[in-house]
Amino acid sequence: MAEEKKDKKEKKSSNLMTGGLDWIIILLLLIILWRGLAGGLAGISNFFNKLNISLNPFVNTRSLSSYYSEKDKPPIGKMIFNKETGKAGKVADGPELRAGKRYWLVNYDDGTNGWVSEDALGEPVATAFSPGETPVGGRAVANGSMSVYAQLGGKIIGNQLDGAPGTITKGPEKFGGKDYFFIDFDNGLDGWVAADKLTDENGVLIKFGKTAEGSYAMTRDGKIGVITQGPEFRDGERYWPFKFQDGSSDWVKESDLLGVKIKNFDADNLVIGLKAAVAQSTAIYDAPGSEIIGYQKRGTSGTIVKGPMLADDSKHYWFVDFESGEDGWVAEDNLFVAVEHPLVNKFSSLARSAMTIFNLLLLTGVAYTLIRIAQISFTHHHKIKVEETKMRIGREVSHPRWEKVREHLSSENPNDWRLAVLEADIILGEMLEKMGYIKGETIGDKLKTIEKSDFTSLDQAWEAHRIRNMIAHEGTDYILTEREAGRVVGLYEQVFKEFRYI
Repeated sequence: MAEEKKDKKEKKSSNLMTGGLDWIIILLLLIILWRGLAGGLAGISNFFNKLNISLNPFVNTRSLSSYYSEKDKPPIGKMIFNKETGKAGKVADGPELRAGKRYWLVNYDDGTNGWVSEDALGEPVATAFSPGETPVGGRAVANGSMSVYAQLGGKIIGNQLDGAPGTITKGPEKFGGKDYFFIDFDNGLDGWVAADKLTDENGVLIKFGKTAEGSYAMTRDGKIGVITQGPEFRDGERYWPFKFQDGSSDWVKESDLLGVKIKNFDADNLVIGLKAAVAQSTAIYDAPGSEIIGYQKRGTSGTIVKGPMLADDSKHYWFVDFESGEDGWVAEDNLFVAVEHPLVNKFSSLARSAMTIFNLLLLTGVAYTLIRIAQISFTHHHKIKVEETKMRIGREVSHPRWEKVREHLSSENPNDWRLAVLEADIILGEMLEKMGYIKGETIGDKLKTIEKSDFTSLDQAWEAHRIRNMIAHEGTDYILTEREAGRVVGLYEQVFKEFRYI
């Protein structure tokens, strides 16, 4: 008994060590993968950038002053459109680099202002104004006698005869599930009439659909707003109700309106966000031309964050976020635009491509390894479980029912032979449950879950169980001879002896 407990304890310890080792390996592989993907490309890129400057920081470069002088000044005063808020305004200041993005200060038409990411900005471009499908301003003819209303939902103020012509001045408006237009008839009463009673001068029913209502538009003096409803016809021209960005509203002649198309914001200034380097050892200032807060040596590189600012010494200064050391304002004449060495740039590109391929191969290898570890671990633990079951069953006393099976088989009564087979099948079901095969309601269901490698007598178990089912289902119609009964019981016996159950 003591030896049995010792064996169990040793096996349990072995299983824990094996399972723990599997997960340690998986954890190490995940760490390697994360380090490879996270640091691979960034590391190789930084290496070649530093190598570029160390080789010769002044190869293929230009002074910042000459580079900037060829560019237009920042687009201060340029009209913009905030794609996130739908507000229009003008650029007031900037750009500044924050978290790798350029930001611009915008004064909106509604009186508010704020710094906005360049990605969120667009430029409104004037296009031809599209009124949509509206018959307002067109001619219409009464198609039959029709009622005329001074206002929708009000009393009928009169009628118009079939064929009465007029001009559509506003609408459509819905009332009672129907569309109505306001008609200025050539003769008689003017008012609202049902749209389905109107035709054009050729007798075709008036067509109407989606108009410019709800769309952005621009006045010819550059004000942007939203069309709030359909048009009205006045003094020979259509007018549209317009809500401006500052909150005011007005009616605007269609001839004074332009459509609005939003294109990507063109800053037309590429200095902010550029890599730059110090031409010679230079002082770093806390404000342009003010107090010195540190120094940077020749060739030190960084990113231009904001500027330029004109100091009292009549020099332009730029704020630089250096890769190391003190950050601050640097005189423009001591900065140059950092352009990578062509040869180093080529090597860097090749290295990045190679690193990408390597990381993909590493990812594939790790994925395959994880799958194989999981498969091997499952198989290993399953085999251990089967062996433990065999040992446990082998130590059990012979099943008392098996003696009953032998007694039934030695009888001269055919019914006892049938009982022998049925009893042996019951023993098979009990043994399978003790071995841990508990999925399924029937013995057949349990046999389907067994791997052939774990159960060498599986075919014998299936054959014996199949005959048992025939006996159980067909009853006396199934002819069971003494010899066949002995053969079937022998099949069960092979199964039980494999696991030392009898």
